[in-house]
Amino acid sequence: PRPPRFTLVRSSAASDVYKRQGDTNIIELRCTQFQNISAMQFSLKEENNLGRFISMDQINIPNFSVGSNTFYNTSNSTLTVTWDVPFIFGLSIPDGQVLFRFRWQSNPALKHCYKMVESPTPVEIIDALSLIHI
Repeated sequence: PRPPRFTLVRSSAASDVYKRQGDTNIIELRCTQFQNISAMQFSLKEENNLGRFISMDQINIPNFSVGSNTFYNTSNSTLTVTWDVPFIFGLSIPDGQVLFRFRWQSNPALKHCYKMVESPTPVEIIDALSLIHI
């Protein structure tokens, strides 16, 4: 099987455009080849430390809640996400589907760089056959 791939996309929907300085950047996590996935973990960092994580919404995977499956480290602007699903065959999601959206309080006019990093939690995706995709 081909490994799943994640894409971080800045939301540009009209309802998500904030005009006040110091408001919110909304970043969507989209996936492709997300087939029979039973667990995943990763850390997401805002490289320029220009804001802070405030919430998540549009959560489209079961068995996930902010606080239980997330930890935000304020000292290095890194959000750690862990998730697993109790289904024997894992979970499959159509290509391009938004898994969830991250909200970062910051000035959307400033240059931000969001990326998955290997610390403190390395990127791992495990399918129902217990194959690890990185």
